[in-house]
Amino acid sequence: MSQITEEQFISHCSQFIPLSEAAGDNWDIVEDGTTVWLHRETVQTVARQRDVCEDGLSESLTDHIAVKGKLTGTVDITDVDSTIDITVDDDNEIFINSLNTELISCSYEVHYSPSYAVPVLYCRFWNCSGQLLGMEQVWSLVPLPARGWDKVSMAPHPVTGMPWVQVHPCKTGQVAGLMRSSSDISKCNYIVTFLSLYGQAVGLNMSTEYASRL
Repeated sequence: MSQITEEQFISHCSQFIPLSEAAGDNWDIVEDGTTVWLHRETVQTVARQRDVCEDGLSESLTDHIAVKGKLTGTVDITDVDSTIDITVDDDNEIFINSLNTELISCSYEVHYSPSYAVPVLYCRFWNCSGQLLGMEQVWSLVPLPARGWDKVSMAPHPVTGMPWVQVHPCKTGQVAGLMRSSSDISKCNYIVTFLSLYGQAVGLNMSTEYASRL
């Protein structure tokens, strides 16, 4: 097991900040009384899948394409804005699949869990209109093995009590212990090891700059 005390957690956070600054990914250390945690704001570009089923083309799509005559089979139309698949079934109903991208704002925080004696990763995601993403939307962004209530789920924020997405910490100590059993990895900052393992579950990828500073 690779559990740590809260004092060790705070020490690792303090040591992590210069590494973050060197890597250019802008983590901050936050203090609220005796509570200390790490915080990062970032933006991700993700694929957006939009399905439309109607008797004709929507106005937003006809701004980009024009189709004349009877539609048969599947037509792929690509322009600078999006890729559009138009499929016509046997009843001549039109199914439009528009695949493009959107920006998702992300807020990540690393807190200490006294119950598990390990760091815990919390995050929130919202779209350009400021609407928070629900769990189904979050699951669509994360790798398949991380989907499910026992891995990535909603949990109260340890400071505010508001609902945040949490990467469940039940196996963090065991997994981190296996990772840090290597003599090289054991010299690495615990937060770097932790985020390298669990950040990818919620779209948080670590810069290769960290590896160069082992």
